[in-house]
Amino acid sequence: MLWRLIPTRVEFWCGAVDRRHTWIVYFREGENWSHTVTDGEADGASTA
Repeated sequence: MLWRLIPTRVEFWCGAVDRRHTWIVYFREGENWSHTVTDGEADGASTA
């Protein structure tokens, strides 16, 4: 039996000594991928 995974969202966490981790989320929008980066600040989200 073969399996095929088709992700719609992938998350990466980068730990930091001060516990303010960087969180990168890639998400699928149709055929394209976008991402959001949060740097541990309360309002530190940015989308590219």
